[in-house]
Amino acid sequence: MHRMTAIHWSTMAGCENCGAQLAPEWKFCIYCGERVVREVPGAIRPDGAAPAPGRRVSPGLVFGLIMLGLGVTLALVAVLMFTVGNVA
Repeated sequence: MHRMTAIHWSTMAGCENCGAQLAPEWKFCIYCGERVVREVPGAIRPDGAAPAPGRRVSPGLVFGLIMLGLGVTLALVAVLMFTVGNVA
């Protein structure tokens, strides 16, 4: 079992949702399940700045690629069924 020292207890923060004491390595509060957000000292972004948006793929492009894949699959199935049906 992990035993906490006095120094470890002094570095614990409180949960913003329920106020419970949290160990520094915890990602979620074990009492209420709230995600723990910690400030990282020396972070590159200034306070309040939003992270740069990542590269997003257009939902229309994703839909088109899925439909293309389904069309190709159906065409192959149709060709195979026609070929197998004419062999006998």
